Amino acid sequence: MPVPEALGSYLTLLSENVSALASAASARVTDEQRKAMAEGLKGVATQLKDFTELANNRGLTPAASAFSVLETSCRSGLAAF
Repeated sequence: MPVPEALGSYLTLLSENVSALASAASARVTDEQRKAMAEGLKGVATQLKDFTELANNRGLTPAASAFSVLETSCRSGLAAF
């Protein structure tokens, strides 16, 4: 089943935001900012895991795969914090 257009747009936006947040790990930030970004990535990763399960349940395999990749990106970004 193809990914609906609105979901595809949402995935694009999520991808851009996850990428920006994960790349912020290399920027000069305070410990407080680093902690806040890590908590944000952790929360987003948890939400993406839920989205993956929902997409799989609805037969949206391409979307589930994209959500899973984004979740992995979030979790790997956490390692930098």
